[in-house]
Parts: sequence; structure tokens; C-alpha cells
Amino acid sequence: MQPLVIALIVSFTTFLTLKINDNNMSTASLLVEINPRVKDRLDHLKLHSEESYSDVIDRLASIALDEEPLDPETQEKLAQALKDLKEGRSITSQEVRKMLESS
Repeated sequence: MQPLVIALIVSFTTFLTLKINDNNMSTASLLVEINPRVKDRLDHLKLHSEESYSDVIDRLASIALDEEPLDPETQEKLAQALKDLKEGRSITSQEVRKMLESS
């Protein structure tokens, strides 16, 4: 009879419990599975050791989300810049540096 082989897979996953509080009406907990590397990064982003992960994530989300939409003029300029790049109308940073050094 063959010996029974049991494979144990060790998961390098961390679970964070975040408290969810919508408009100070109620509080709930949410279990979030993250990679330990991400947890380490969140730890390094804390402003102080007692700052919650929820506060860190909220701060990061507020930085990432721009609530003010771009005005039509800026949108048009961005579209034109992308078109210029796609059509090869651009210069390298080295070319800009040479232009600045020669002026």
C-alpha cells in the first residue's frame, strides 16, 4: 500500500478587519484578504502607529479620486497631446535638456 501524501499549502495572505462606518450611522466589520507585502506597505504609509488601516486606505483613496472633473478646454488639450504622441510629434527629455543648455 502506498503511503498517503498530504500537501500543505501555506498561504502568505494576511486578513485585515476594517470597520466600515457610513455617515456615522452604523459600524460594520469587513474581512479583507491582502498580501503581506501590501500590509507592510500600508504599515509604512501610516502617519502614526495607532492610525487604522481604514484611515490609511481612506487617505489614499482621497488622493487617488479627483472629484473635480476636467474642463472641456483641458480635455481637448489632453486629446491633442495624445494624438501628437501617437503621430510621433514629440521630443525626448534629452532634446529638451540640450535646448535649455544652449539657450
